Amino acid sequence: MILLLMCVAFVGIASAQQAQNQRANRNSNRETVVFAVKGEGIHCQNCVNNIQRQIAFERGVTKLDIDRENDLVTVEFRKDRTSVEKLKEAFAKIKKEVEVKE
Repeated sequence: MILLLMCVAFVGIASAQQAQNQRANRNSNRETVVFAVKGEGIHCQNCVNNIQRQIAFERGVTKLDIDRENDLVTVEFRKDRTSVEKLKEAFAKIKKEVEVKE
């Protein structure tokens, strides 16, 4: 009976460690980039809505934050699903020219 309890405990600990490792790998595969919107910038709510509709649903995007006041868009994405260049292309689809802010 004790041996059975020890086996169950071992399996539980191993599963918890595996889940923790998977979470760490997911976070290491993410990148955050800040885009400065050039030209007209983000001058109206329609601009915000277009960015939210187009960029938030791009493959690999996990988080999107729009700073309308400073014409900045912060995008967190999975590096194995998309890239900065692909995100720039997505902005171009909605006629927004962007540059990466360092």
